[in-house]
Amino acid sequence: MLPKKKEVVQFSAEKVLDENVKKIKEVQETVKSVDQFPRNIPKGQTNWEMVGVRDWCSGFWPGVLWYAYEQSNDSELKESAMKSTEALKPIAYSPAENHDIGFMLYCSYGNGYRLTGNEDYKKVLLAAADTLATLYNPKVGSILSWPIKKSEFDHNTIVDNMMNLELLFWAAKNGGSKDLYDLSESHAQLTMDYLVREDGSMFHLGTLLIVKPESF
Repeated sequence: MLPKKKEVVQFSAEKVLDENVKKIKEVQETVKSVDQFPRNIPKGQTNWEMVGVRDWCSGFWPGVLWYAYEQSNDSELKESAMKSTEALKPIAYSPAENHDIGFMLYCSYGNGYRLTGNEDYKKVLLAAADTLATLYNPKVGSILSWPIKKSEFDHNTIVDNMMNLELLFWAAKNGGSKDLYDLSESHAQLTMDYLVREDGSMFHLGTLLIVKPESF
């Protein structure tokens, strides 16, 4: 007897995306406030852990909502995406606490602007890029990652910072200063020079201790 042929399951990207839209809507129903963002489900639990506006992951959920709206054209998802996105606006106009502004606002406002063309979103993105750029150290040529750790290192940057350059490059091409492009390029080059090992693996963190003349 010949073995039965295995049934070939045809992959459907549309089906996968539609199923994700359903799941995202279910999760959104558990969100009780526009300034709370699902981040993860802790081990041993079944409910999403929520984080606030200042969490470095806060922009991911609005971005997910925008993608779900893009797939479904669901007006309720669009409304949720707008409200969740707008809750992050203060980040663009506050002193930079870390380099994650790119994660927080390009995922949210960036996708919102891409899908709606809302000029108010563009203004927030340009302001966010300028805020992120305040962490650039021209003496070093790279963007500071963690201002809170300046007491340990005069300058520090982590490889994750590379993902935030997308906001700066976009801003430089969409009405922002060309300096945003130049400092991003400098940061990328220093990351290549000092965080990438010869075998292609990477250091997560690079630090610099600036020795001041008075310390001799």
